[in-house]
Amino acid sequence: MYYGKPHNPTEYDYYKGYELDDMCSYELSKCQSTILDNAIALVDNRWSLRKTAAETGRSKSQLSRDFKLLRGISYDLYKVVDKQLRANKARYFRCF
Repeated sequence: MYYGKPHNPTEYDYYKGYELDDMCSYELSKCQSTILDNAIALVDNRWSLRKTAAETGRSKSQLSRDFKLLRGISYDLYKVVDKQLRANKARYFRCF
């Protein structure tokens, strides 16, 4: 696995439009690709964690753990996922 920063700032790798931190996209494991795909599905469709779990076939607790690991894979995408989950939470608790 590649852990060094690219020498040229234009050499950063992207996965479906999201910048990857400290790794090359061709060296992603299947687990990391799954985490990224689930995060992108959550953001693009504006799903809640429950809806994402239902659509992807993973449990909510596993998705929560995956999204914590996402911070080390793509901090850019992690921030977007976190913002989406906070917005969903605020929308839910505003109803009561």
